[in-house]
Amino acid sequence: MRVLSLFVVALAGCYDPTIADCQFTCPDNKCPGDQTCVAGICRRPGASGKCSCPDPPTGCGLMSNSADECLAVCSTARTWDDARTACAATGQWQLAVLDTPDTLSAAETALRSSATWIGLHRSSVLDPAWTWITSGASISATAPDWAGNGHEGVATFTCAATSGGKLYSDDCSTSHPAACTPD
Repeated sequence: MRVLSLFVVALAGCYDPTIADCQFTCPDNKCPGDQTCVAGICRRPGASGKCSCPDPPTGCGLMSNSADECLAVCSTARTWDDARTACAATGQWQLAVLDTPDTLSAAETALRSSATWIGLHRSSVLDPAWTWITSGASISATAPDWAGNGHEGVATFTCAATSGGKLYSDDCSTSHPAACTPD
């Protein structure tokens, strides 16, 4: 029995799983081992090429964009909270987090056709900082990405959407289609 125990301990010490490129997402910018977070996906050192997108949530389809990011658009109009739940239903997606200038610009361009919920919100109408649901990054209420003069309608609501290539705030109980990005 003692020999068997020593054999099991020795065998366990040899276990070294291989972590594949693109195997994990990194919403917190943390990856296992020597991998680094690149556009929300854990990549091996020196890896190149595009990672495949996870299957989009039910009722959603992948949309190409200039940042070459995984972006799913869900055509069913829902409230902001319901859109957030629908994106997260598979455990691989979230209401769109566009927390870099490239991803925000790409989504604003790709999502021009109708008002579309994204994962940007603020805690109250008095809060000047709009925060992405998972990354903690924020956008000022006076940033040029907002519709109109940079803050039109921003003081009115706590949930954000894109429309006509710009951000705007809307009543969270309004129904819009939603955009999702990998979790």
